[in-house]
Amino acid sequence: MKRSRNIFKAVTTAFVMAFLMSFTSQAQVSITRPTGGENISVDKAVGGSAAAYTDLGSVVIAENSAGDFAAGTSRNIYLAPSTADWQLEAGVGSVSFSGSDITAASITVTSSLVTINYTVSGTSAADDILTISGLRVQSLTTSVNTAATLRRVNGANNGTISGFANNTYVANLSEVASSFVKLQILLPGETAAPGTLSGKTGSPTDRTAGIRFNFIVNAVDAYWNRVTGITDVIGISSSDSNASLPSNLALVNGTRNYTGANGATLRTLGSSTLTATDVSDGGKTANTSPSVNVISSGFVKLQLLMPGETAAPGTPTGKTGTPTAQVAGTPFTVTVRAVDASWYPINTVTDVIHLASNDVNSTMPSDQAMVAGEASFNVTMVTALTNRTLTASDVS
Repeated sequence: MKRSRNIFKAVTTAFVMAFLMSFTSQAQVSITRPTGGENISVDKAVGGSAAAYTDLGSVVIAENSAGDFAAGTSRNIYLAPSTADWQLEAGVGSVSFSGSDITAASITVTSSLVTINYTVSGTSAADDILTISGLRVQSLTTSVNTAATLRRVNGANNGTISGFANNTYVANLSEVASSFVKLQILLPGETAAPGTLSGKTGSPTDRTAGIRFNFIVNAVDAYWNRVTGITDVIGISSSDSNASLPSNLALVNGTRNYTGANGATLRTLGSSTLTATDVSDGGKTANTSPSVNVISSGFVKLQLLMPGETAAPGTPTGKTGTPTAQVAGTPFTVTVRAVDASWYPINTVTDVIHLASNDVNSTMPSDQAMVAGEASFNVTMVTALTNRTLTASDVS
């Protein structure tokens, strides 16, 4: 029987401890946070097409235990946006109170700070409630990358409120993009900068002729914010008539990163541009990149020109025409050139070139050094009525 009483005592003690721990964890105010400052259209920002303040909603601070609002006369609560991208409507807002111990409260609102002055006469009950209403907020930028909070900050005569320390937030502030109206193309060297005049920073870096590169296309609003959820099909064109470009592709959630085989290859030396066009909706504004400088890659390969072929730098094959038929046993001249990745001649090369043929009976010339990036060879094919090839190799 004595053993049973000890067990009961242990159980009772554990219960009392648990109760006290639970009670202690609740000894702080509850904060009801409004949602009116979330997902505000950028159209309502300063500089937007419908610039206006937005009602935040009511912030309610309620006691859960007597003394959550510490007693004090003329104490203050200061609230401010956590970043400089947001402002309050000065002079607009109100504060009300209820309960046994709060006896006075007033509010002052400037564009950057809310000050609530209040008095608590004692800590007799757990029924005090402070309600801040009518605050209105506005973003100072049309970029959606401005998420912030309205939070408590330090100041003179700060009131002590359990669970409501400095940096505690009372509302989230955020923006969402406006409607999809245009496209944005970003080349290497450029970075999206929503809310700016051009929508980007940086300049396109030089591209090497004949070398594929990546780029990005975004669906954006009037302020260059990416608009998610867009799946329109996009076409890419270029001022370089010799460019190799990706086929039409759909955006994924408002963007497309053109990489790998879907990249672009510019081939003509000088300045070129890329243009993105919405082929699903002709009402959306196309976007053309700034001019990008296309430069030579330097000497990377050889080009063999047969009679009937003409060099065409910047084209996919580097030449036009087809080899003309040759008479067996009759010499003809071929030209070998040092070229870059896009078939432009490199006239500084002096490498030695070796010429070979799959006609084992042909008369092949000796190896020859290039002069100003070019060498000519006299060749005599012997075997008639068959297709034969010549191969130029750099033996330097």
